[in-house]
Amino acid sequence: MFLRPVGVPRAVAVDAYFDARRMLEPGVNAAKVAPAGCYRDVHGYFNLWCSQTSPWRQVLMRSIFAVIAAAAVMFGLAGLWTSVLLRDYIAANVNPTMLRNPPNLLLVFVGYAVLALLMTLIYRKFVPVTASPPWSGLRFGLASAVCWLMPYSLVLFGVYNFPYVVLPLDFAWALLEQGIGGLLIGLIMGKAPAHA
Repeated sequence: MFLRPVGVPRAVAVDAYFDARRMLEPGVNAAKVAPAGCYRDVHGYFNLWCSQTSPWRQVLMRSIFAVIAAAAVMFGLAGLWTSVLLRDYIAANVNPTMLRNPPNLLLVFVGYAVLALLMTLIYRKFVPVTASPPWSGLRFGLASAVCWLMPYSLVLFGVYNFPYVVLPLDFAWALLEQGIGGLLIGLIMGKAPAHA
């Protein structure tokens, strides 16, 4: 029994499994039998799933990198917005008892990582990339801001005593923040096929 990686068609996985089994047989010259990109790991088994040429691995690595990059950039932009650009305004207009001091930055980053993961998965499955991946990513990021952060901001402004003057600024910043996150996702994912 073997585990088939997600996204690898069953026929390809079964063929690779039997090729690997054959390479372990006595008297078989594994160097001649091993497919390109196949190597022996520390336990002496052939690892067929870590090939540099594997299309599903490329998509997986791009997806992981896109999540990390988009989460880091959106988290950084959020920090710039709240801790630098609006610091004095927040101190003057927001009740300090409503703020966690110090803020739980790990929880905030996890939130942005989840957002970046969802954006990457949705982008990979549903966004048609026709000509320019960065342009497709930017449009998707703007749509994500409208669909996610704007309703969330309306809820926050409806429940908490935030000044309504900041609401349009918050909307504009959300477009910038998620737009850049989507642009990064588009740049990193490129024209990778959705079915790979």
